[in-house]
Amino acid sequence: SGLSGASAPSGALGVAGDVNMQGSFNNITKQMAMQVLTTVPASVPTVLSFSVTNPVVYQDSPPISVSASGISIPAFPVSGDAETVLSGIPDAAAGDAMPLKVLAVSFLVKSIGQTSPYPGALNTILVTLSLSADIRGATEFYDHWSVVISGLLGAPVMANATDSGGALDVSAPPETVNMTDLTG
Repeated sequence: SGLSGASAPSGALGVAGDVNMQGSFNNITKQMAMQVLTTVPASVPTVLSFSVTNPVVYQDSPPISVSASGISIPAFPVSGDAETVLSGIPDAAAGDAMPLKVLAVSFLVKSIGQTSPYPGALNTILVTLSLSADIRGATEFYDHWSVVISGLLGAPVMANATDSGGALDVSAPPETVNMTDLTG
């Protein structure tokens, strides 16, 4: 128990590992129950795994416990991996492998430039962004994701502009435009 923030459909959930088990996840109580289908040898570490979806916001690793029924073993806390530095994760640190620890999404690259510095000229603002996590379209967890660019004071509104709810036409930038790095 204690799988705070984890999400999976309630019901059967696949379990992989050294012992044949059948899993069932409860998405309300955030508990995974596993029925043992074969003998579990005494004094031999048994490794198993199951997949859930992380929450979409930052969280520290919650306290997780394990218990057994049939042979009554009360709930006791299990320890996580506080030392491994995950590979392939930007700015990874020791402790990021703790169960259900979720990092905050951040901008890894954030730069902006323009196509023309001349008065009265049509000017395309070019923005390059790279995020620390995949961002998907609408899902069961959130309806939409948007980027807001502010500080564009002094830019006139074009006479033929239409009110599109604040939406802008977004296209890929030309290869030859220099960008001003804003990572500082």
